[in-house]
Amino acid sequence: MPLVSVILPVFNGARHISESIASIIGQSLGDFELIIVNDGSTDQTRERIEEINDSRVRYVELARNMGSAAATQAGYERSTGKYIALQDADDVSEPARLETQARLMNGQPRTAVLGSTMVCFGGSTRRLTAPPDDGNIKVRLLAGAGNIYNPTAMIRKSFIDKHALGWRAEHGAVFDWAFYIDVMMHDGTFANIATPLVRYRVHEAQQSRNLDHCRPVIATIRQRVMAKFFPELTADELTTLEPLLQWAGPPPLAPAAVAEGLAILEKAEQSTASARCENHAALGHYLKQCRQRWTQALGAH
Repeated sequence: MPLVSVILPVFNGARHISESIASIIGQSLGDFELIIVNDGSTDQTRERIEEINDSRVRYVELARNMGSAAATQAGYERSTGKYIALQDADDVSEPARLETQARLMNGQPRTAVLGSTMVCFGGSTRRLTAPPDDGNIKVRLLAGAGNIYNPTAMIRKSFIDKHALGWRAEHGAVFDWAFYIDVMMHDGTFANIATPLVRYRVHEAQQSRNLDHCRPVIATIRQRVMAKFFPELTADELTTLEPLLQWAGPPPLAPAAVAEGLAILEKAEQSTASARCENHAALGHYLKQCRQRWTQALGAH
């Protein structure tokens, strides 16, 4: 049984897949299996994968394009490692990524998910930071941005199996966010490494997330978190407040809806609950930022 199972789903990724695979094959930690899931590609992805000659590579081909969640799940169901590492088909892992994460996971048995910061390359060169500690990561899970960068994640397989977790296709483009919220709901502990362990490729062919299309799913997922963080709010209040708490790409709202949401936000700011070990000071700061953003938007209108 390998120490780490790396799951690499790919759809029409022939252009970059070889470099992504090479970054795993060249890891300083050799005790891994690389499970490549070809998600119904119609380009030369299969040919690029077949060029790799390494006994640690396992190839899975889906009959049709099922989406990233289903492909990740298919890889997971074939995994045998103690830890699960996720890799995107157009990203590059730094040579010591697996060794660094596995060593820390070995020393931190309570940590369920360990991510890191990322450095963008290609169309951008910025660094994507993420909070290092569990409490702040959980507040960022409420926000839906800057929490665990999926291509950097290493996950304890025993935690996934114990709680029967998985990646679900019905969550669409936000399946990874939904997965980490499931981890939080089962009292999982998170951490991020400040050192960037993954280079995140930015390019024109990259598919951006359609948040408008996902809005009903996003609302349902976020309200699960809100119900724990703000137990004094009613279901109707959670529904009204939820869109004001989406930080990236917030939906358009009518002035009346904003005003109603701001009144509920003031009530949420008085909450003292800490249901999932979230950092309460950081949560209060985030709510204040949301209030300022929407107050300004309402004033500008």
